[in-house]
Amino acid sequence: MASCRRQLVILLGILAFCIATAHAFAPVEERADLAITRPGAERPPVWRQEGLRAEQHPEAALFEARAGSGWTYSWNAVNGTPHAVYGPGVDLSTGFLSGEAQAEDAARRFVDQHRDLLKVDPAQMKLVSVVNGLGKWGVIFQQEHDGIPVEDSFLRLLMTESGRLYYFGSDWHPAIGIATRPLLTVAEAGQFASRDVGFVAGRDLDEGGELLILPVPEGEGMGYRLVWRVRHRVEEPFAIWVSHVDAATGEVVWRYDDVCYANVVGTTAGDVEDYGYCYGEQDRRLPNMRVAVTGGNSGYSDLQGNYEITHSGTAPVTVTAQLDGRWINVNDQLDGDGTFTGTATPGVAFEIRWTDGWENDAARAIYLHGNRIHDAAKQYDPSWTSPDYRMSATANIASTCNAYWDGSTINFYRAGGGCGNTGQMGDVIYHEYAHGMTQWIYGNNPSDVGEGNSDTAALLLDRNSICGEGFYLDQCASGIRNAENTLIYPDDYQSGQIHFNGQFVSGFYWDSRQELVLIYGEEGVTDVLWPIWHFARRLIQPLSMPDQILAAFVTDDDDGNLNNGTPHYDAFCVGAT
Repeated sequence: MASCRRQLVILLGILAFCIATAHAFAPVEERADLAITRPGAERPPVWRQEGLRAEQHPEAALFEARAGSGWTYSWNAVNGTPHAVYGPGVDLSTGFLSGEAQAEDAARRFVDQHRDLLKVDPAQMKLVSVVNGLGKWGVIFQQEHDGIPVEDSFLRLLMTESGRLYYFGSDWHPAIGIATRPLLTVAEAGQFASRDVGFVAGRDLDEGGELLILPVPEGEGMGYRLVWRVRHRVEEPFAIWVSHVDAATGEVVWRYDDVCYANVVGTTAGDVEDYGYCYGEQDRRLPNMRVAVTGGNSGYSDLQGNYEITHSGTAPVTVTAQLDGRWINVNDQLDGDGTFTGTATPGVAFEIRWTDGWENDAARAIYLHGNRIHDAAKQYDPSWTSPDYRMSATANIASTCNAYWDGSTINFYRAGGGCGNTGQMGDVIYHEYAHGMTQWIYGNNPSDVGEGNSDTAALLLDRNSICGEGFYLDQCASGIRNAENTLIYPDDYQSGQIHFNGQFVSGFYWDSRQELVLIYGEEGVTDVLWPIWHFARRLIQPLSMPDQILAAFVTDDDDGNLNNGTPHYDAFCVGAT
């Protein structure tokens, strides 16, 4: 246990916050040359000091005088704040926290009592998240200076439902000293931002923007810039450019493409390639599909692909369906959207079966796998409503070697250029959908962890360490990345290579998964690991790879005391080392 704990402390101290300049599964060269790296991204990721015990920080010593000793600290060396503190726990409530308001109130009381340690002004705290899961409450605040959000400035607290706090961390900026009145309007900032990204008025979309404070490294410390963050959706070449424009000068100080690409890839039933074209077709139920009786009622198939539509009369009726349902609406740009039509006799089971005659392989696969990951997300977090909308999923886009998430839809390319059809690769579909999950949790797709978590979602569902299996046409023994790797952090870390670096996250979960399979078997391991992976993100919203790994331990804990281990401590130690 001690060895693994030391590894956690080392991991926590190595990587600074790093936000993506693009979310491409593989680089998209014509877009990459328009990106502008975030100020400070070239700085080695060593902003945090480790191993400083409470006696070296008077504020921490005062905290331990109140809460008891035995806490582990990770310090933000730039801000002087405790980035991550975890240990034996301290009771914030005398009773069960029964709702969001009570959890928030307990968190605010703790912050108010320890504002010197956290370096937080309670008046600047904006609540951004209160999440309940796995017997815990996660509360997250963001800093607002003069009512303006401060980028990446968060305060996180995790407590049991009985009110025992055992993890918290602050990345507050206590010394912001800039004018907060912009000299440029958001429209003027948008004009500066649109100049270099191929924006064409009347064709492309200006999505507006918001004012924020962007911390930027200055020497050994930190400076701040007031910026407008504006978005432009450009159709040729397709991209969604997010630009950070200095609100006084119009300089674009940071720009990235916010489209998340990936070079990969019911009764209602169908012949579907599961988990991809490398495996051939299997008989699979297709859930959540809308089925209509011509001139009558309509309904949806359930999770097992069974449907029942209210109807009066016994005469045969015409039923129709498309690869369209509650959660996934497939739009096929190659053959058009196929419509299944058949004749059913009321009271007699009628199978709607999707085959090549009704719709092509990619469209069928996208429908199956898109529904599968949606239903997994809801299985393990039923109260989470973010996934519950009719997501557009485009099949057979007239391009090759990629796929992407654009903020609300998933999109897949045809075969060609040496690449397979990405809509025929289940793990690519999971990867892109998981970018949506990350966006719903964070509000964006943080680099490294965004890509790593998309790969993790895929391996948890398809039980395969290879991501993008068969991406290179008919090369079914390989893919784009592999979670079964020997990468060592930070030795193998590559600055700016977000897809490569994501393998640290997926590698941690793959190695941990292999250990847990020995306990729970292949059929039971996902029921254990998915909730930990999912709620580690929802409860804490870790932004760096070391924080992501620590979050797994913190979320796995079952008694509000990390000093005595966690139920799956040994397995996660294997993943972390």
